[in-house]
Amino acid sequence: MASWIETHHGHILSSLSTGVIVVDLSSKIVYVNDAATSMIEEDSSYLTGRPLLTMPRLFPFVPVINDHRKNNPSLAVSGRQVEASLKCKDGSDLPLGCSITNLSDEEDVVRGYVILFRDLTELKRLKSVAKRSEHLAALGVMAAGVAHEIRNPLHAIRASVELTQLKIKKDKPVDAYLEIILKEVGRLNNIVGDILNFSRDSSLSQEMTSLKEYLDESIPIFALSDKVEFEIKINDDVPQVPLDRAKFLQVLLNVVRNAAEAMNDVGKLQLLVALVNSPHHAISENVLGDLFVCLSIVDSGPGMEPEIVQHIFEPFFSCGKSTKGTGLGLPICQRIVEAHSGCIEVESEPGKGSVFSIYLPVRTAFSLGLPSK
Repeated sequence: MASWIETHHGHILSSLSTGVIVVDLSSKIVYVNDAATSMIEEDSSYLTGRPLLTMPRLFPFVPVINDHRKNNPSLAVSGRQVEASLKCKDGSDLPLGCSITNLSDEEDVVRGYVILFRDLTELKRLKSVAKRSEHLAALGVMAAGVAHEIRNPLHAIRASVELTQLKIKKDKPVDAYLEIILKEVGRLNNIVGDILNFSRDSSLSQEMTSLKEYLDESIPIFALSDKVEFEIKINDDVPQVPLDRAKFLQVLLNVVRNAAEAMNDVGKLQLLVALVNSPHHAISENVLGDLFVCLSIVDSGPGMEPEIVQHIFEPFFSCGKSTKGTGLGLPICQRIVEAHSGCIEVESEPGKGSVFSIYLPVRTAFSLGLPSK
């Protein structure tokens, strides 16, 4: 059986539904299987022997090879799939999931690279169906949350209006009730604003950003109390990351101010930035490699119970400690971070404070120059 496989390895590769392109160290194509020629819409005789750089439609594969060569030279497998888009001859885009492996000889000397890719069209369709179902379910939960959040200020407004009417009839001052009405209308406006932010398109306008410079510019905007000891520590090896500066500032402001509020604006607050390996659940088709920048916001507050931590990112969830927010701040933060192909998580224990950790990938489709989804 083994000798038969060795003899017929070409037939095995041709029978795969996954596209296979083998290139040498100069990125010249030395082999393509049938699935690859079908997706690329070119004959193997046309592709074989040509450098990738001479074929514009195959340019999406070039950054994948360059990134692997630069950042994972000793790895047999890149360890992560990156999403690319191949331009079809009819002008449409074919979404692909790509990964890469080293092609080594008997002495483990790298002689080239094997690019593996598959058509993601059906997978994206199924994801779209699942996402729509999740969206409808989330919409039901949100509707219930909106009704609950709006009911309280509406009750206060109605009661204040009724009392104002009575005071006016008796020719007595009504300033206090008018202030309540204005305050509750402001609360309603904040609720509507947060709902719009939560439902808004999460597309990004990214640029490669130095976090040290970015945080230095952002510190004054935090507007923390003088009684909060605020400290920022950034490791020297932290690289630039692809960032939507405006939207990510919204994340930092929300998390930092929440932490300060948890401490009653008194205590120590740290923002620690370090280069780390990928968290186990930070998986995205847009990410290549396993390096993430982790921003940890550490507070000296009272901490949270496990049942609160479990639901902290759910829309309209309230731990009962504050009436200032609408319960959408952290879910909005989570959406923005996930749009950056990252993740946000929290660790907390009663009496030991809380740590919010934001993981941002170092290399994404954007930083590699690949078309966005």
